[in-house]
Amino acid sequence: MRKSMKRDIDQQKMDHAGHTVHEEYEKYAGTSSQGCDAVGTRTHECAGDREYYRSLAQQHWDSLGKPIDSLGVLEQHVTKLCMIERTAQPHITRRALAVLCADHGCVRGGVTQTDSSVTRIVAENFARGLTTTSVLAQQFAVDLFPIDVGMLSAGDSRSSGVPTDDEIRATSSSQISASSGPMPTSTALRTDCVNDRCLQHGSGDIAIEPAMSEEVGERALALGRRLVRELKAQGYDILLTGEMGIGNTTPTSALFSAYLGLPVEETVGRGAGLSDEGLERKRDCVRRALRRVNHKNAKQLLFELGGLEIATMAGMFLGAVEEQMPIVIDGAISTAAALAASRILAESNASDTTNSATVATVSASKPEQMSNPEVKRIAESAADALPDFEIHASVADVTLASHVSKDGAARKALEALGLRAIIDADMSLGEGSGAVLLLPLLDAALAVYRGMGSFDDIHVEAYQRFK
Repeated sequence: MRKSMKRDIDQQKMDHAGHTVHEEYEKYAGTSSQGCDAVGTRTHECAGDREYYRSLAQQHWDSLGKPIDSLGVLEQHVTKLCMIERTAQPHITRRALAVLCADHGCVRGGVTQTDSSVTRIVAENFARGLTTTSVLAQQFAVDLFPIDVGMLSAGDSRSSGVPTDDEIRATSSSQISASSGPMPTSTALRTDCVNDRCLQHGSGDIAIEPAMSEEVGERALALGRRLVRELKAQGYDILLTGEMGIGNTTPTSALFSAYLGLPVEETVGRGAGLSDEGLERKRDCVRRALRRVNHKNAKQLLFELGGLEIATMAGMFLGAVEEQMPIVIDGAISTAAALAASRILAESNASDTTNSATVATVSASKPEQMSNPEVKRIAESAADALPDFEIHASVADVTLASHVSKDGAARKALEALGLRAIIDADMSLGEGSGAVLLLPLLDAALAVYRGMGSFDDIHVEAYQRFK
C-alpha cells in the first residue's frame, strides 16, 4: 500500500492542514440539524455531517500529486459518495440494478413501433442474461433484478411483494417520512427470474384517462421505497435505476412538459424509432394528456401522466433519501422519476418552516415564446397548473447522473435537478444501460482517490487552491 494511504483519513489523525479530524468535525457540527433519526429529520440532511465528509474528501483530493480538480466531475462524484455514505473511504462494491417493467395504455394509439408484448419478452430476457444491459451488468459486477410492477398478461396483481396499507399511509401522508415497524415478509428479490411486484396490469391511456388511480399510485411510491429498503438490507452499497416498458417515453415526455413547462415539440422525441406520422401521433397523445390535466399537485401529475414503473422509480428516489443510499439515474425515464420525487418532496415539505433543506426555484418556460397556437394554448394550461418548478435538494444530494439521454428534454431536466452527467454519447437504450456504464468510471476515480501518491510522496510542492 502506498505511503500516502497508510494514514486512515477516516480516523482522528492529523490532516494536511494540521488539524485533527475531530477538530474538523466540530467546525461543521454546528451547521447540522438536530439529529438524523427520522425522515422528517432524515430528509432535512445533517448538513454538518455532509460538509464534514465533503471537507475530508476535498482535502484528500487536493493532497494528491496532480493539478487540483483535474479529474473534474469524477472527483465530484467520489466526493458525493463520501457525503452520502458518511465516510472518507466510500465503497460501491455491491451494486444492484432494479429494472422496473410495465406496460402503457398509450401504445394502443400508435405511439410506438412495436406492441406491448415486447415488454414481457425483454423482461424475461433480462433473467436469461440476453439483453444489452444484462451483458453490461455481468461485465461490471452488477446484480440485475428484473421486476414486474405493471406488465400486461400473466401474474397475480396482488403478490406478496406489494406494499400493505400501513406502508402506503407513510407515503400518502402530507409529510414524507420513514415507515415505522418491520417490513412485511415477501419473496426475496432474485436475478434469475422476473420478480412479481405487479400493481396492476398496464397503465391507462394518458390521452383519455389517468395512468393510474391515486390508490395504485400511492402503492407504487410505497413499493419503490420498499425496494430500496430490501436491497439495502441485502447489503448493497449503491442502487441503479432501469426500466423496460414499450411506450414509456410518451408519459415521460408528458411529465417533462408538465413539470418544466416545455412545449411538446421539445419534449417528445422518436423513442425507439418512429416515422413522421408516428411522431405526430405521439405528440398528439401528449397534447391531449396535458389538456386533460389541470392539477398543481406534483403527485397527482405523476399518477395522471406517468406510468407504473415511473411512479415506482420515483418511490425509489424517495427511499434513497430516507435510507441515505447513493442511487444512479439512467436516461430520460429515470430522470423524469427523479424529477417527480423532487417535486413531491418539495411540496410535502413546503409547510414545514423548520426545514433546513435547500429548495431551488426554476421558472417555467414562457408560453408566448412558442409559435404554434395549439402548442401555446396547451403550454399556457400547463404553466397555469405549475407556475413555478420547485426542486428539493435532498433527492439530488443522494443521486448520481450517469448520462445525458438524446431523447426529449432529459438534459434540461438534469439541469433543473442540479445534476451533471458524465457520459454524453447519444444513448437512448434505457434499461439501466447508462447507469451501469457509469460504474467503471467511478471505479477508476476511486482507484485514483485511494491509491495515487501525494505531493509529499512524489516530492513536489503542492498546488494551491485559489477561489
